[in-house]
Amino acid sequence: MAAQPVTLNLFETHEQRCMERMDEVLSSTELTDRQKGILRHIASHRGLHNALPLDRLAEWLQCSARDVKGDVRELRLMGAPIGSSRSGVGGYYTITTLEEERLTLQGYLNQALSELRIVRAIGGSARLQEAMGQMRMELEG
Repeated sequence: MAAQPVTLNLFETHEQRCMERMDEVLSSTELTDRQKGILRHIASHRGLHNALPLDRLAEWLQCSARDVKGDVRELRLMGAPIGSSRSGVGGYYTITTLEEERLTLQGYLNQALSELRIVRAIGGSARLQEAMGQMRMELEG
């Protein structure tokens, strides 16, 4: 299959690109009704300053916070630019700036490093190197 040409809009903002990605994920036929509801609610909360608290989202959708977290994870894996605030009240929001994207990704990088330190502490440096090689293959494959 031939590659599709890429159209680059030099005047498009990061927020516009993020909203387009949200729309693309929302149009997926693989989403459950609850995932569609989550995306719609989060899409209306643009930017860190408008973060939607997890408990409120779970209440609106009549499900558990654990269910929401699992669905948000799946939506992110599909490319939805969902940010999360871990300070203050916390909550989810649509990423609108490069800084919000950086903050969200930094939280995941910190978490990954913390987990890898545990692998090294329990399994030693050789096990850490093996795990990192496996992760590299998984992510690049």
